[in-house]
Parts: sequence; structure tokens; C-alpha cells
Amino acid sequence: MAQRFEPNMARLTAEFHVGFNIVLAIVFLPLLDPLASLLTKLLPDRKTAIDPSAPRYLDEAALDTPSLALANAAHESLHMTHGRSDAQERHDCIEDE
Repeated sequence: MAQRFEPNMARLTAEFHVGFNIVLAIVFLPLLDPLASLLTKLLPDRKTAIDPSAPRYLDEAALDTPSLALANAAHESLHMTHGRSDAQERHDCIEDE
């Protein structure tokens, strides 16, 4: 006797999903290198300050807005204090030896 074909919808959905993902991977894998090159050009690495004691948060454009200039100065003083504590810790470690 011939059995009637009854598709299992859950299995068909899973197989379609797997096949679709494989096709997308095949299509987009060759495009990864050009996309990486484009993103590298559009989003270059951040430049780091050479001198760690150089001011990071002071901005002459902020002088027109006193509250912003004071906030930047406060932020810079915290930065300077943090740098001082690191230098002080290194100095204390050297003295302990």
C-alpha cells in the first residue's frame, strides 16, 4: 500500500533555514575582505597621546562657554591627579626597595 505523503512542517522549516544560511554564507564570504578594507579606511585606529602628561580634556573652543570650560578643567584636574598618583605609587615602590 502506498502511504500518503504528509510533510512535516517543523522539519521543512528547519531544513529551509539551514539551506538559507548556507547560501548566505556562500554569497557573503567573498565580500568579507573588501568590507574589512572599507571599514578600516572609514574607521581608522584612534591616535593615542605620546605624552601621558599632556592635557587631554582642555579645549580652547570651550572658553566661549564658561560652564563647559570649568567642567573640562575639572575633568583635566582629575586626569592630572590620577597621573600624579600613578607616578607617586611608582616612586613609593622604588623607595621601598
